[in-house]
Amino acid sequence: MAKRFAVASTGVVASFEAMERSASYQMTEADVVAVARIAVKRNLSRPTTMAVLLALYCTIILLLYFLVGPERAAPLLIAAVIAPPIAIWLILRFLLPLQAKAHFRQAKALQCETQVNWDEAEVTLASERGTTRLEWSDFRQIIDRNGYFVLFQSDMLYNAVPQAPMGEERAEDFRRLAGLAPRAAPGVTAP
Repeated sequence: MAKRFAVASTGVVASFEAMERSASYQMTEADVVAVARIAVKRNLSRPTTMAVLLALYCTIILLLYFLVGPERAAPLLIAAVIAPPIAIWLILRFLLPLQAKAHFRQAKALQCETQVNWDEAEVTLASERGTTRLEWSDFRQIIDRNGYFVLFQSDMLYNAVPQAPMGEERAEDFRRLAGLAPRAAPGVTAP
């Protein structure tokens, strides 16, 4: 419910509604899969991860070339070029959803209704399993993608907040307090 306030300024009383900064949601298996994809893509696209994967990839290609010889290396090198993107696609498309769904079934806290509250200083996530109160500055990164806010407390620990239960006005307020760029109105292009 919105709260009404009265403000007296130069003898004139004006009223306005203060936005309620809270929303309730209950995660589903589909939510957990979607957020896991966001988190994995974020971790894969980090510069250190990319550098390690590239170094590993180059090492494997060089080993293939020297172990099988230049005359038989061409088909293996072509396979080595094609295999990693296919492997990543298979992991994101099939393995990750299986793991995320199992995680959802095992983690009872994910299945509870959660209340998120926020203000200028902090975010509070509360359910029957417990309450977490974190200052905005406690988050290493906040991602706004595919209808979710993903709040990273560390590289591996994150909380997900679906935006749909918030409504667009409260989601914009959350975005602003999180230091994220505001969304453009439909049909409006950025300058």
